[in-house]
Amino acid sequence: MTEPLRESPLWRQGTNLAAQASFAPTMLQRMEQANSSGKLALVSQQVNEATGVASARYGSTLTMAIRTNRWTRPRA
Repeated sequence: MTEPLRESPLWRQGTNLAAQASFAPTMLQRMEQANSSGKLALVSQQVNEATGVASARYGSTLTMAIRTNRWTRPRA
């Protein structure tokens, strides 16, 4: 992540935190990416849980309708 800056004189010869201003945008971008990835993973998990619940509820209802011959196929 810091490799592009390593050749700059400021990075190589500057005091502590000398390159902070030039590195800050890169770090901010990485933090935002990590944050959005975490949110995406959370939403994906919630969608998977909802899909599982719906499948369990409606899948058993559909199976029962088919077994009792109360289900008709939709017309094409």
